Amino acid sequence: MNDLEKLYGQLINTLGNITPRPWQEKALKTKEIWESIKVVIAAGTGSGKTFFTIMWLCMKYLLPENKNKLTLILPSAQTNLRQNFGDSLSKINNLTFNYFVATNGAELEEAIKGNYQVIIALPQSVNKIKDLPKVDTLILDEAHTWYFAKTVKEIIKKTKPTQRILLTGSPSKFNLKGGFYMHYVPVMEVYDEGFIANTEIHVVSSSYNFKEEDYNFDHELTLKSRAKMQLASEESFRKVILGMIRKLKNPIKGLKNVNRLTNDIGGRFFNHLDKTLIWAADTKQANKFAEILRTFNGLENAVLVSHSKNDKYSEHLTEFKNNKNIKVLVCVDRTRLGWDFTELFNGIDFTMSRNLNTVQQMLARLFRISANRPNDMKYFFKVANAKDAGYYTVIMKGVLLLLDREWMSKFNGKNFFGMSIPVTTPRRRAVNPDGSKRPGRKKTNYKYEMLDIPLD
Repeated sequence: MNDLEKLYGQLINTLGNITPRPWQEKALKTKEIWESIKVVIAAGTGSGKTFFTIMWLCMKYLLPENKNKLTLILPSAQTNLRQNFGDSLSKINNLTFNYFVATNGAELEEAIKGNYQVIIALPQSVNKIKDLPKVDTLILDEAHTWYFAKTVKEIIKKTKPTQRILLTGSPSKFNLKGGFYMHYVPVMEVYDEGFIANTEIHVVSSSYNFKEEDYNFDHELTLKSRAKMQLASEESFRKVILGMIRKLKNPIKGLKNVNRLTNDIGGRFFNHLDKTLIWAADTKQANKFAEILRTFNGLENAVLVSHSKNDKYSEHLTEFKNNKNIKVLVCVDRTRLGWDFTELFNGIDFTMSRNLNTVQQMLARLFRISANRPNDMKYFFKVANAKDAGYYTVIMKGVLLLLDREWMSKFNGKNFFGMSIPVTTPRRRAVNPDGSKRPGRKKTNYKYEMLDIPLD
C-alpha cells in the first residue's frame, strides 16, 4: 500500500458527492491501518465509524488483486445493528463491491455460495455454520463487547482472517490487552469539527439506596440487587421525573412551582420533552415504568417498551423512530450500543450502572446531530441513589473525560482513580530566604479525584 494518496483520489472520484470527514481521510491514508493484522478504530459514537468502514472497503475493492477476497462484517449481536449497517450501505450509489445482508443461517450459506465480496451477518448466525470459507478481512463492530468472547474466537479460528478491523467507541479492553494498532478518534475532536450535538448532563436522585455490595466486579448491579429494585420502582420513577422538571427549571408553560407529580404534569412534561429514551435495569422495571407513563395524561398511547421478551425483531424501535405520536421508548439492553436515531433528544439512564464504558455508550446515543433541529440542546439524565448523587457526579465527570484523547487512549478499565490529568495552573509562589517571592514550580498534574470539572 505505497500509493494510498492516489487510491484515495480514485475513491473520491468514484463516490462522487460523498465528502469524508477529516479523521476519515487521515485514517484512509494511514499505512498502518492497511498493513497491521489487528487494527482497532477507536472512534466515539457520531464520529462516522460505519461510513469510514464503507469507504475503506470501497478503496480495498478498487484494487484488482482484492476483487476475489471475502470480507465478513459482524455488526455486534443485535438485529437493529445489522439493519443499520445494511441501511448505510444502501445509501451509497457507487459501491466498488457487492454485498449481502444475511438475516439467518440459511441466507448466510446462500451468500457464501453466491460469491459475494462482502457479507454482513450476526456472530451467532455465523458461528452456526460448520464450514466457513477463508476470510481476508474480518470487521467487527462494537468490538469491545464481542472480540474477546468465545463466539468470535471460534469464528476467527474457522475463518482464519488475514486482517481484523475492530470498531469501538470504548477501547479500554484493547488498551489493557495490547498488541493492536490503535487509531483513536476522540469525541471532543469530532465535536470541535461540528459533527457532535450539544448535550447537557444532569444527575438526578431517586429513592433507591444501593450499597457497594450490590455491585459486581464490573460496577453493574448484581441480579440479586436488581430483584430489589421492584420495591421502590414507582416511588423512584416519580421522584426522578420531578427532579428532572426542577433540573430543567420547570419548562412547562403556565406552571410556577411543581412540588408534586400529578398525571397532568407528567403528561405535559414528556410532551414538552419530545422523543425520550429510558434505559431500565431489567424487563420488570421497564414494564413498570411504561405502566406508570401510560397513566400520564396524553401518554396513554404514546409509550413503547422494547426488550427480548416482547419485541423479538425490534419492531418497536422502528415505530419509535417513525411515529411522531410515540414520545417515550423504554428499553433494557437494546439501544445501548450502535443504535442510530438523530431525533432522540432525551436519555434517562435508570440502570444504576457505575461502569464508565456502559454509561458512556448510553450518553453517546444523544451525540448525533438532529436533522430537523440541529441547534437544539439534548439532555442526558443519570439516575443516582437517594443519598449519593455526589458520587454519581464523579462518575459522570469520568465519563466526560473519556471523550478526550488523553483518557481515551490510556484508560484500561482498571486505572480510573490512579490516572493523572494534565492541567494548566498558575505557578505556586516560592519564598526566598530574605522574604521576597519568586515563581515556584508549576503543578502540572492532578489525580482525578482532586480535580473539579464542570458537568455541562
